[in-house]
Amino acid sequence: MRVYPKWMRNMKSSIGDLKFRELFIPGSHNSGAYKNDFDPTKPDEFKYVLCQDEDIRGQLMAGVRYFDIRPGYYPIDTIKFWINHSVYKLQRMDLVLKEIYNFVKETNEIVIIDFHYFEIGFTSFEIHKEFVEFVNATIGDQVVISPSGWDVTLNEIWNKSERIIIGYNEDPVMTKFYPFLLPGIKQRWANVDKVENLRNYLYSVNNDPITSLTPVSDMAQLTPQLIGIIFDIYKGLRTMADHTNPLVSDCLDKKTKEFVTADNNARMYEQRSMELSGKYNTACSERKKAQDDCKELEKENDKLKKQIADLRKALEQETLARVDLENNIQSLREELTFKDQVFEQELSETRTRRQVEISEIDGQLSQQYEAKLQQSLQELRDQYEGQMRANRNEIENLYEGKLKALQSLVANNSKNASTTAEELRITRSRVDSLNARIGELESQNLALQNRLEDERRLHANEKASLEAELARWREEMAAQLQEYQDLMDIKVSLDLEIAAYDKLLKGEESRLNITPSAGNQSQSFSQSLTRVRATPVGSRLTPTRSGAKRKRTVLDESEERSISDWSVTASAKGDVEISDADSEGKYVKLHNKGQKEVNIGGWQVIRRAGDQETNFKFHRSVKIDAGATVTVWSADTQGVTHEPPATILMNGKKWVVGDNIITTLFNGDGEEVAASERVKRIISTHASRHRELGGFDEELYHQQVRYRSSLIDNGGDPQRAEKCRIM
Repeated sequence: MRVYPKWMRNMKSSIGDLKFRELFIPGSHNSGAYKNDFDPTKPDEFKYVLCQDEDIRGQLMAGVRYFDIRPGYYPIDTIKFWINHSVYKLQRMDLVLKEIYNFVKETNEIVIIDFHYFEIGFTSFEIHKEFVEFVNATIGDQVVISPSGWDVTLNEIWNKSERIIIGYNEDPVMTKFYPFLLPGIKQRWANVDKVENLRNYLYSVNNDPITSLTPVSDMAQLTPQLIGIIFDIYKGLRTMADHTNPLVSDCLDKKTKEFVTADNNARMYEQRSMELSGKYNTACSERKKAQDDCKELEKENDKLKKQIADLRKALEQETLARVDLENNIQSLREELTFKDQVFEQELSETRTRRQVEISEIDGQLSQQYEAKLQQSLQELRDQYEGQMRANRNEIENLYEGKLKALQSLVANNSKNASTTAEELRITRSRVDSLNARIGELESQNLALQNRLEDERRLHANEKASLEAELARWREEMAAQLQEYQDLMDIKVSLDLEIAAYDKLLKGEESRLNITPSAGNQSQSFSQSLTRVRATPVGSRLTPTRSGAKRKRTVLDESEERSISDWSVTASAKGDVEISDADSEGKYVKLHNKGQKEVNIGGWQVIRRAGDQETNFKFHRSVKIDAGATVTVWSADTQGVTHEPPATILMNGKKWVVGDNIITTLFNGDGEEVAASERVKRIISTHASRHRELGGFDEELYHQQVRYRSSLIDNGGDPQRAEKCRIM
C-alpha cells in the first residue's frame, strides 16, 4: 500500500488557492465499516456489511481526506454513539474521531468528515443536538469555522489553527445553531452492479461541470442487488470492491496524470508569463521613463515656448520702441526740416533785412558767420544720424541672437520627442508579437491535449475489446477441457463395465458348459487389449493361461495405469507473490496482486532443486506496478527479448530443474517475502483378475483391483497403497 500522509502540504503551492469543489480529493465510502479480524473467504454475515479493509489510521496514511461517517445512537448503552452500517454496530465514534484528531495534529493535513446518513436512533432534534455537542467536545478545537461555507480556500484554512471540516446532511437547522457545521456533501450513486456500467457512469458525470454550491462525492462503489445477496453471487462487498479498485485506480491515475500535465503546463506558462511580465514590466518602466522624459521635455518645451513668447513680447516692445524711435527721429527730422525752413526763412528775412547792414559789414564777417552756421547744422545732423544707427544695430543683434538660440532649442526638443516616440512604437510592436506567440502556443497545446485524449480513448477501447476476446477464448477452452475430461471419465468407466460384463459372460459360458471357439477367445482378448490401450494414460494387459489338467483352465489378467503431475504450494507475506515457476526451468513469474507500486530493487530470487541452486538479483531500479507481472527468463530461452521491467533475460544463468523445486523471493534485508514449492507426483493404478474354468462349471473365482499412489518428495511414502477387493 502506498503511503501519502502529507500530500496536501506537499502540494500547497499548487492547490492552496483552490476551493474544495475545484479539487479531486480521495475519499472512502462508509469509512467506519471495517473489522480487523474479518476474513472475506469465510461464510460470514458481515461480508455484505464491511466496506473497508483498512482502519481509519490506515486510510489516513493512504491519502484519504474525505470520510463518509454514519452514526448510530444507543441511549441505553454505556457508549451511546457508534459508527453503523445499516443495523450493524461496528466502531466507537469517539475512538474514530480521536484518531482523525491526532492525525491532523501530527501532519497539519486538512480532513473532511461528512455525517451523511444517520442509521439508528436519530429520531428527534434533541438527539442531533446531543450528538453535535458530543462531536464538539471530542474534536472541537480542531474544527474549522468558515463564514463563507464551502467557498473557503485551502490557504484560508492553513492560515488558521483548525484543520477538520464537518458536513452535516440530515438536519439543516443544525447549521444555524452551530456555525462550525457546513451543509452536507452531495453524493452521486451509479446504483449498478457491473464494473463496465460503473465506469461509464463515472466518466459521464466527471465530464459534466459541477454547478452545485457544495462539493460533490462520486461513489465509485458497486451496488449489490437483493437477488445477488440472497444467492451470494457477489461474494461480499470487499470482493466487489476488489473488482472496482482497478477502475478507481485507473481514474485516479488518469486524473493524477492530467493534473501533473496541467500543473507542468501551468508552471511552464507561468514561467513564460513571468518572463513576459518581466519583459513587459521592463518595457513599461522604459515606456514610463520615456514618458517621464517626454513630460520633462514637454515642460521644458513649454518653458521655452514661454520664453519665446516673452522674447516675442520683448521683440514686439523693442520693435514698438524702435518704431517710436524712428517716429521720433522722423519727427525730429521733420522738426529739423521745419526749423531749417524757419531758419532759412528767418535767415532769408534776416538777409533781406540785414542786407543793407551786411552790405555795410565787411564781406569777411559774412562768410565766417555762414560757415559757422553751416558747421553747427552739420554737427547736429551727424549727431542724430549716429545715434539712430547705433540703436538700430543694437536691436537687430539682440533679436537675431535670441531667435537663433530659441530655434536651436526647439530643434533639439523635436529630435528627442521623435526618438522617444520611435522607441515606444518598437516596444508596443514587441508586446503585440509576444501576445500573438502566446496565443499560438496555447492553441497548439489545446490541439495536442485533444489529440492525446483521443489516443487514450482509442487505446482503452482496443484494450477492452482484446480483453473481452481473450476472456471468451478462455471460457471456450475451459468448457472444451471440461467436456474432454467428462468424456475420458465416461470412457474409463465404460471400459471397466465392459470388462466386467465380459468376465460374467465367460463365467456363464463355463457354467453352461459352453466352450467358445479359439477364434472367439482370441477375438475377445484382442478387443480387451484394444480397449485398454485406448485410455489416455499408458496401460498394460497381461493375460496368462495355465496348462490344461482335468479339463481345468486358470486365467489371470492384470492392468496397470500411471499418471504424473505436479503438486504446487505457494505463500506470500505481502502484495508480491510467485505466480508461476516453470517446471522445465524456462522462467519464474512474480505478480503484484496489490493496488500500489512495489520497488523490488535489490531483491533476490533463489531456486533450489536437490543440491543445485540458481540465484538472481534484481537491479535497484526495478519496480512492479499494481496488478503487473515480471517474468525472469533463463539465458538459453529462444525468442525472448530483454525488455525490463516486464521481461528480464538472465545473463548466463538458467533455472535449475528437478522433481522437488523450491523457489523463494527475498527482499533487500534478506527476509523471505514469497515462496513456491513444486513436487512431482506419480499416480499409478493396478488391476488384476483371476479366473478358473472347471469341467462342468465355470466360476468367477475372484477379482482384485489395487490402486497405488506414489509421491516423489521428501515426506511421501512410495509404498503407501489403497486396495479394493471384489469377490
